[in-house]
Formats: sequence, C-alpha cells, structure tokens
Amino acid sequence: MKKLLTLLFILSFFSVIQLQAQNSPANVKSAENIVGTWLSTGDNIAPLLQVIFSQNIDTIYSTFNADNSYSVHQINKDGTKIDYAGTYTAAVSGTGNICTITIEQSTPTVATVEGIFEVDTTASPDFLKYEVVQTSGTQNVPPTPEGGFGSSNGGTLGTTNVQKFVKIGGTPDLTDLYGKWLSTGDNIAPILQAIFSNNVDSLTAVFNSDNTYSVLQVNKDKTVINYNGIYTAAASSTGNIYTITLDQSSPAVLTSEGIFEVDLTTYPPTMKYEVVQTTGTQNVPPTPEGGFGSSNGGALGTSNVQKYEKVYNVTSVEQFSNVPNVYKLEQNYPNPFNPSTKIRFSLKQAENVKLTVYNILGQEVAVLLNGYISAGTHFVDFNANNLASGIYIYKIQTQNFSAVKKMMLLR
Repeated sequence: MKKLLTLLFILSFFSVIQLQAQNSPANVKSAENIVGTWLSTGDNIAPLLQVIFSQNIDTIYSTFNADNSYSVHQINKDGTKIDYAGTYTAAVSGTGNICTITIEQSTPTVATVEGIFEVDTTASPDFLKYEVVQTSGTQNVPPTPEGGFGSSNGGTLGTTNVQKFVKIGGTPDLTDLYGKWLSTGDNIAPILQAIFSNNVDSLTAVFNSDNTYSVLQVNKDKTVINYNGIYTAAASSTGNIYTITLDQSSPAVLTSEGIFEVDLTTYPPTMKYEVVQTTGTQNVPPTPEGGFGSSNGGALGTSNVQKYEKVYNVTSVEQFSNVPNVYKLEQNYPNPFNPSTKIRFSLKQAENVKLTVYNILGQEVAVLLNGYISAGTHFVDFNANNLASGIYIYKIQTQNFSAVKKMMLLR
C-alpha cells in the first residue's frame, strides 16, 4: 500500500514544469504561461522522483493545453514508458511569481494533486519550477505559495520534490507558420490525389516572413509544378486554428482561402491545412468555427485536408582529402549547441551513407545525408534553428558501419 501511494505521488508530480524564475513580477504575467510543452531531463528531474524510480528516469515531457487538459510522457532509461493524463486548473497566487495548480489525474489512476509553480519568461527558452504532492490520499499536504518551494511538510518531500523544466513548445502563433513544410504519402489530401490521378509524390510548401509563399509539387512521373504568390494569415478565435488567404500569381492568378493549425507538441512540428479556391466557382472556404472539413463543396470537406511536417536541412558538407583506415562517428561540436553544430565522421571507403537525427522519442527529425559519399573525413554542418531544446540522437548507417551518439540543443 505504501508503495502504491508513493507511485501515485509520482504520477502527480510529473504533470508540470518549471525552472529557476527570478523574483520579478514581470516574469509571470498569468497562469496561462504554463500552456505548452515542457521538458525535464538530467539533474532537473527531482531527486525524490529518481529515488522512487531507482534513478531510471531519462526524460519527462509535460504538455498543458489551453483547454485545461494535460498529459505527461515519462521515458525511462530501460526503455519503458509511462503516460499520465487528466485536467488541471491554475491561478495566480498573489505571492511573488508563484502560482497554484490543481491536477485531476484520470490516467493511469485517478488522483488529485495540488502544488505551486513559477515560470521565468525572461529566459530563452522559458523555464519552470514546479512542486506538487498528492492530496486525494493520505500523503502529505501540498506546498504553499507563502512558504515557497520545499514548504510541503512531508519529510522526504520538500526541496527533493521540486522539478525543473524547460519549454520546448507553446501555443502556436502566426510565426510558427514560417519555414518549409513537407507533405508525402497518406498525408496528401485525397481530393488532390484524385485531381492528379494519384500521381502526386510530394509537396513542399514554404511560408516566408515577408508574406511570400511557394509550393513545389513533385509528381511520380517526374513532372514538377511550381506555385508562387503572397499570403496573409490571422489568428481566429477558435482554439489554435488560424485563417489564411493565398493570392497566387503563378502558374495562374487566383485567390484561395482556408484554415491551418500548427501542432508544436509533435517532433518535428506538424501542420494541418485546408484551403479552397474562391475566385472561381469552386465552393466556399472552410471556417475556423466549423473546423477542418467544414467547406460545403461536396467532394471537398475532409478529403481536402492536407497534412505537413516541418523540414530541417543540413547546411553544408565539408570533405578532407586524407583517407582514414577506420570508420568513425565523432561527437558533435559544439555540444551543447545553439542552433548550429558540426558532426564529423570518417569512411575507409566510398559508399552510401545515411546520417539521421532523431528526438528522444525515437522520431526522425532530420535526414542530413542520404547518398554516395567518398572515402575520407567529412564534416556536416547541422542547423537546428527550428528545433526545440532537448536531447537529440544522430545515427550514421552504411553497409559496413553503424554508430549512434547523443547531442543537446540548448537555447
């Protein structure tokens, strides 16, 4: 029973995040600053939590949504994972920058937990310091804003129960649209494939900060179509859904309207997008209130929803003339890095090389190389400007050699 209560306590305490906040009231504008995705790793994981899990915790992701739902994904060093979810309420306490929070956990067990948090928005990225204890059972009283962090009177609780987090994603805004987005395979809207006789292989859409955009459509028969123009985008009053108007100038002139939504909690970020032509006779655009698939155009609607992933590119590859007698993947430098780093590797002979970057969840975020590389020592410049802070894994794979290393992006 005691072990069960301890486990319940832990569940509660993953659910939020924060790191060193300064004592200026400007640091926390409101409890809404908790909305977003937060990462806790290494020494930032509370000592008590590591003790309970036998020093087995590798990473904790906590996501607090604007609709007051939350989720926590705990990844352990032995590869096991635990997911927690529920609802939360947060309020400014009136004591410095410290806010209060109540978590109603529904998964994997039902529990109520209370605590305090403090966000430092002057840091880049934001930091969060967080302390919470279970209150629906017999386990101790929560800390108080007046008492500060470590004020819970639970013996082994207190300062050992303070968790620190760094923000890796927040509520999307229009600047999150900027960049290059890729749509392939099943992510391509069914209506688009129908129009092009299922011939579309990939679509790369680029939204620039000067309000220009371009789309490159590559077809399976090797033909290519380029679209260009200008766009305007505006936040709607419906969740994270935004409106967009595209004024296309090439290859034909037309105006189209639609809605899009960027999800920063995925790695890489994803975008859902629906747009229809409005300068001709083709149907009315979807509305934010109606959501995706709300255009009333018969064959349009849900079949017109396109999905994209954000693309990250290697900036350059440097080759040196010396030919090594070993295969080797070296530690990136600098490490930690922000936002660029070099990855060095050596090949005994020329062969096909794939160099890939993954996030801590094992999801691919970038392919830096995928082709025939000559023998020798090579440096790859990797720019992670659009990636969130955190630990990443890079892997080299050839016919004769494979190696993996970790690197840390720290903004």
